[in-house]
Amino acid sequence: MAIRYKLYQWASENSANYQKWYGKAVVNNLISTDQIADRIQANSTLRKSDILAVLSELSEVIHNELIMGNRVMLDGIGSFKPGITSTSAETAKEWSVVSNIVGTHVIFRPETTDIITRGSRSRVAKMLLGATFEEMPEYARPGQTGSEGGETTPGGDETKPGGGDDDENLFG
Repeated sequence: MAIRYKLYQWASENSANYQKWYGKAVVNNLISTDQIADRIQANSTLRKSDILAVLSELSEVIHNELIMGNRVMLDGIGSFKPGITSTSAETAKEWSVVSNIVGTHVIFRPETTDIITRGSRSRVAKMLLGATFEEMPEYARPGQTGSEGGETTPGGDETKPGGGDDDENLFG
């Protein structure tokens, strides 16, 4: 199955990209830890209960490392590091943890590899190598009366990926 996308138009009037069109990935399904354990069990000699125990402990270890301020690297997956959201203060002396840190989050960076395409080097998330793309069926595609999607591969005329929930390039 391909990664599905739908088209959307940039709506911010203050942007140089105002009214330009982009593709945005659409999630097909949510895959649970239990389902992942089933798949690993089917592909190995491990029992599901052992896999679930390891994944549970992995979650605890990552949590503990992150709250100690460490970056956690999982080979073949990527790295996790802690991040904070803070407000400003007029001076460094006025800034304090209690008053100015307003949130925490986890920053994930997928493991990448370098690829060379048409003489140009780029970084690609290893987990997305070989991905193909297909327009989401059955949605009102802007400017058309029906969905006329087709499967595509990276490249083509689009030089800038758009949308998504982060600022990362779709391919890495």
